Amino acid sequence: MGIGLYQMQRASQGYNYVNKVGLNTIQHIEDMIVDYESTLFKTKAEIEESVLKMMYKYRKERFVRAALALLEGVSWVMAHADKNNVLLKHLLTVEPPAYTCQRYWDWIEPHVLDHIQNCSDNIHLATSSEELETCMRIYSNIEVIKT
Repeated sequence: MGIGLYQMQRASQGYNYVNKVGLNTIQHIEDMIVDYESTLFKTKAEIEESVLKMMYKYRKERFVRAALALLEGVSWVMAHADKNNVLLKHLLTVEPPAYTCQRYWDWIEPHVLDHIQNCSDNIHLATSSEELETCMRIYSNIEVIKT
């Protein structure tokens, strides 16, 4: 992974210092540990993030609706168009995005259920009803995939 810089705060001594180590460090156990490469783009000037990386990376940030749209598309393809389960097999065997998962697939259903609960609790917000509807479609696709 290369040499990463990280900052250790020494509150007791009141100063920060930068230490070089032989690997990148993560701040939280849910931080992404794998960089999913994409061969869709030809030049460095274009976006190089793969769909798998974007779905996980943007799940809780300001691009929640974009991540939900990507997740809905992937789950729909798996449920309706992927008769040989190629995409599902890939998601079950590819490296997990964080230490909290054994497979890439493991974070999806709990995240969707948490988001459904969050949207249900905040149904008075304008965007919550749209996100709730999207999450329900994703969840129904996940149920079809599981069966």
